[in-house]
Amino acid sequence: MTRSLLALAALSTLTVAPALALAQPGAGTLERVSAFGANPGGLEMHRYTPSPAPSGPAPVVFALHGCTQNVATFRNTGWEPLADELGFYVVYPAQTSANNPVSCFNWAGEYGDEANLRRGEGENRSLISMLDRMEADHEVSGAYVMGHSAGAAMAMVLLSTWPERFEAGGVIAGIPYRCATSVSGAFSCQSPGVDAGGGVVSPDMQHLCGCAAAPGRAPSPWLALLLGLGL
Repeated sequence: MTRSLLALAALSTLTVAPALALAQPGAGTLERVSAFGANPGGLEMHRYTPSPAPSGPAPVVFALHGCTQNVATFRNTGWEPLADELGFYVVYPAQTSANNPVSCFNWAGEYGDEANLRRGEGENRSLISMLDRMEADHEVSGAYVMGHSAGAAMAMVLLSTWPERFEAGGVIAGIPYRCATSVSGAFSCQSPGVDAGGGVVSPDMQHLCGCAAAPGRAPSPWLALLLGLGL
């Protein structure tokens, strides 16, 4: 599947994802993968294999849930029927209450610990381990990531710290990378927001688009942003 075709499929799903109650699970198989390599972030990996299963190279989409959500609720976003139709895998990473009391991915660090925001550490390392496992088990033709709310913010962390591993991403009601690096900062980042300085992109503000996250990297992944009231 080409990047443009999957991007179109992603956009069609992103428009209905916030409702989280519009689609049924697919006809394929969902399984929890208990061992997927380094997991310093303590996340869970759940993998959906479409029906029929791909007979050759196929893309994989990472779908990251928001706060108070889980794999069961996020299955309603419509990725599985789309995966059955177009022939790609879906990975549902899951946060645990042990890591965050309301099951948010720790996109602003974890109570003052910025490890999750540094390439190869914390939750971003766990997510890349899941991709490594998918590539070890299947012939993956390209990786994509989308998220809602806290999941969207974590998708931005992933795209900013590992841009060479992803073709594209979709963000619904998300937060820019390193807009906040603490719990208190996370709230102010969301409301009233961060002033970009009258359009002047300072070195600090470059982090918001991931410009300085991975020096010398390959071209940036494509990115679709959905923001607005009610998201």
